[in-house]
Amino acid sequence: MLSLTVLTALSACTSAAEHFEAGAGLEAQGDIVRAAERYIDALEKDDDLVEARERLEELAPQVVGLYLARIEGARERENFVPAADILPDLDDFIEDARGVGVIADPGPDYPGLRRTVHDEAIQELLGAAAANRRDSRFRAALDALERIARYEPRFDDHEAVRRSMIDTRMSWARYEFDQGRLRASFQQAGFARTAAGGPQSAEARAALRLQEQALAIGTVSLVGFPFAVDEDAAELSTGVLTHLHDHLLLDAWRQPPPFVFVIDPAVARSEIRDGRYDQGGITTREAIRIGRAIDTDFVVLGDLRSFAITESDVRSTPETARDREGRTVTYHRVTGHLNLNLRVDLTLVDVGRGRVVETWSFRVSRSADFERGSYSGDPDELRVSRSVRDLFAPGRMASLRQDLEDSAVEEAARRFGRRAFREVLARVP
Repeated sequence: MLSLTVLTALSACTSAAEHFEAGAGLEAQGDIVRAAERYIDALEKDDDLVEARERLEELAPQVVGLYLARIEGARERENFVPAADILPDLDDFIEDARGVGVIADPGPDYPGLRRTVHDEAIQELLGAAAANRRDSRFRAALDALERIARYEPRFDDHEAVRRSMIDTRMSWARYEFDQGRLRASFQQAGFARTAAGGPQSAEARAALRLQEQALAIGTVSLVGFPFAVDEDAAELSTGVLTHLHDHLLLDAWRQPPPFVFVIDPAVARSEIRDGRYDQGGITTREAIRIGRAIDTDFVVLGDLRSFAITESDVRSTPETARDREGRTVTYHRVTGHLNLNLRVDLTLVDVGRGRVVETWSFRVSRSADFERGSYSGDPDELRVSRSVRDLFAPGRMASLRQDLEDSAVEEAARRFGRRAFREVLARVP
């Protein structure tokens, strides 16, 4: 099969005469629609091709009549949607013929016919949506409602579609609720609330009540324990662990998804201290015991397995300057990349089942270019420009390292919280 690009290129190279000859052949075979289209193609290439214009003028009423007959035939069989689907082809033919100066007149009643056919198609689709909804074929019902947009719906039609959409979403939500699929029920009720408009409408209130019922039955609790730190994280600065906990506490743990309730981590820390569980790290068995004591469904344990900051592609370029005594001295401009890599492990413990249900590990890497000065003596003795003096600023590398740490920790907390919520939600029906 030729690609669309190749076919387009071949069509572009076809002459007006060749289009006309192809049209004549199709007309001889009785295919007047495709023949008329070829005559239009010929006239678009050569507006003065008399033979093509004469044939198109003769065929245009026949083509219009053929389309109208197909529409009426479909309507007689009560196939209103297929009838409406013929209209765009007829409209395109009328427009294309007009574009080459040939009038394809469907008659004065055509605008009214188009409106009637569209109305019939819309009613057929509304009926199909209702029938599919009764049969619990909710996706098919929504597909039928979405198709209505093709048929120039009027204001009343839009309102009918909206109400049918709400009914379908609510029926779907109740069906999922009855099947025990609470998250799916919550989601469909949410779609219904959106379609209902204002929160005070009866439909919106009904959807909200269903969502609240699903949440009341399905919500589970989660608590995050303080992170453990492995020996491989020896380079960990004193603020990194604090920042990691702060990001989780102020961001992820404060914004749980529906069906997840996050217990204040301070409750867990208090229980850990009281039970002296933090001597050498918390085992899975201890996590289960603590989880039962604070009445939570899930415990998430974090372990900062490795943390390292390294330099790579380091280059040292000698440069000369004078010191305060006027002597020529050499210092070095050192450039390279500062790299931060950390690894975090997540362990999710199902307290009720008394076992680990998920483990996950991920890495976060950050890198930045650096430039600093190196001098064996006192840099303050150098007579250099301000930009060079800045290379020796004592906090220059510490500031860059801090920026990398902040970015990496924020990303680690975001990914940790998101994964914890995802794994917990996967265990909500």
